[in-house]
Amino acid sequence: MKPLLTLCAALFCMTTPALADWQSLPSLPEANGGFACGFIAGKLIIAGGTLWRNDQKHWLSAIRCYDPQTGQWSTLGQLPHPWAYGACGVMHDHLILAGGSDGKSGLQDILAIDASGRCQPCGNMTKGLIYTNSAVCGEQLIFAGGATDPADLGTFTSDAFRLTITPAPLHATVWALPCLSGKGFGTGTAAASGGKVFIFGGAHHDPVTVVQNIDTLHMVDQQGSALPTNAHLPTPIRGITAITLTDGLIYLAGGYPGDDAGFTDEAWLFDASTQTFAKAMALPLKSMVHLTRDGEWIYALGGEDKKKHRTAGMWRIRVEELMSSGRR
Repeated sequence: MKPLLTLCAALFCMTTPALADWQSLPSLPEANGGFACGFIAGKLIIAGGTLWRNDQKHWLSAIRCYDPQTGQWSTLGQLPHPWAYGACGVMHDHLILAGGSDGKSGLQDILAIDASGRCQPCGNMTKGLIYTNSAVCGEQLIFAGGATDPADLGTFTSDAFRLTITPAPLHATVWALPCLSGKGFGTGTAAASGGKVFIFGGAHHDPVTVVQNIDTLHMVDQQGSALPTNAHLPTPIRGITAITLTDGLIYLAGGYPGDDAGFTDEAWLFDASTQTFAKAMALPLKSMVHLTRDGEWIYALGGEDKKKHRTAGMWRIRVEELMSSGRR
């Protein structure tokens, strides 16, 4: 019977291909977390962010570019000021940065970066927001939650906004939306699917523990109106990141479940139609990672992998592999 078992095992391996893993790519020019990122004309643009050096947090202003064809990083320019932890997304062939902080206060300006690294102001917000949750949905950037003071999580809000871009000349317009229900929150994530924006997790301010992770799921339509949902994340978590795989399927990964567990590489697939979660392929590291997409590829890069520490690692994997990981 042993040869038969061996043959059966071989046939099973032939008909069930092994699941591919994350591919390691050239590291970022520096360890970084909290930056804006997105693909424009096939090139990965990242801007701003933070790193820790000699036990001090530094806020960054460099605009970097990664070319997948050559595997090379280059520096394209500088932002007008350091920037991190704001709303961001690619619209009209520009990486849009809204709000965020320079490490001193919340920022109100809206910046647009093109494929060459040219950065230009294109509008203003009524108030600065840091640690907000954002996603591009159709022709607009929807963002919600966030704090007005980077040093005081007691300033978390449940405010929501809709940003649109008018090209030639480039101009951003921001509309205030109805506040989302519940306490102010931030440091979660958002992704768009089926004409809706899903906002996952994050944290509330707590007077005793300072920060309290949440498992909340908010859902809004393209006009920013809140939609009813009873779904919750599998676990309360902040610093989780989301990316849309297909219209109806969102990949969520990483984050910080709490001091006992530390940073995580766990991941889920969220089915937007049934609003259910299934375990998926883990990240290549435990981190508050950044996720972005270029066609068939999902990229994971940078992020906070330890307290007072950032990583420069970068990986990629095909969309189909992440989708398959939730079916096996």
